[in-house]
Amino acid sequence: MPIEWSQWITAAATVAVPIVLAVVGKNINKAIAEKDRALKHIELAAEILKTETNLNVRDWAVDVINHYSEVKMSGAVKKAISGSANIVEQGSDTTSIPGSVGR
Repeated sequence: MPIEWSQWITAAATVAVPIVLAVVGKNINKAIAEKDRALKHIELAAEILKTETNLNVRDWAVDVINHYSEVKMSGAVKKAISGSANIVEQGSDTTSIPGSVGR
């Protein structure tokens, strides 16, 4: 007695569905891990910008934020954040950026 098409389709679906779910799940987990890594990099860069006065390190932090941000900074904004030595007030725990809205 030959196997009918519906039995073949059922057997194929029984094998294919778990494989498809595994692949989709793996891709979702990978995307979540990448977003988490990006968030950690941005948090590190933001902490550096709060305290660091070395312009090279500040440039790096701005580049990291710009790399992971969906909205890219313009050149003027990047320069205002990283290029001014007087952005960070010495001995203060707050960052003062000229023209920014205070907290």
